[in-house]
Amino acid sequence: MVIVLICVLGLLSYFIYRHIFRKEIKNEYNWPDEKNLFERDFLDVIENYSRYRYFVVIFDYYFDYYYVQYMSMPESNDLYVESISNENLIENKKIDPLNLNKLLSLNFLPPNKVQENGHSTLNFSKKYSLKNKSDCPQVFEDLVEILEKIYHIQNGSKINLNFS
Repeated sequence: MVIVLICVLGLLSYFIYRHIFRKEIKNEYNWPDEKNLFERDFLDVIENYSRYRYFVVIFDYYFDYYYVQYMSMPESNDLYVESISNENLIENKKIDPLNLNKLLSLNFLPPNKVQENGHSTLNFSKKYSLKNKSDCPQVFEDLVEILEKIYHIQNGSKINLNFS
């Protein structure tokens, strides 16, 4: 009985923490007009990764298809990134081989490649080691490269930065 009560209290505490104190925040930006504002907020999220564990960048035209998602690992100062691969896309939204090679040129691992932590994913993935704040702008530069050169974001698109 005591174990059940402890489990229930634990789950209740987690629910309260997750849904009251750690709500997801969603910001929207017009591309490229609000690129500087987006960069400022994006870098703020990365630099405060101990507060934000997970965040994702999506944009409206491809909302249901293309995204770049991030997960911070504050205990190691690492930032894990995934960009969708063709394995998760419908036929008419698949990324052409030239653009897939561009992801590889940004040092992303290909889908199903076993990472140093022993896991694999169906997406392209990359790990950044963020030893100090001067390492953070490269993450944004790579994101812009992905949005503009691989996903071909259009002027006037809306970008969403969601984080929790």
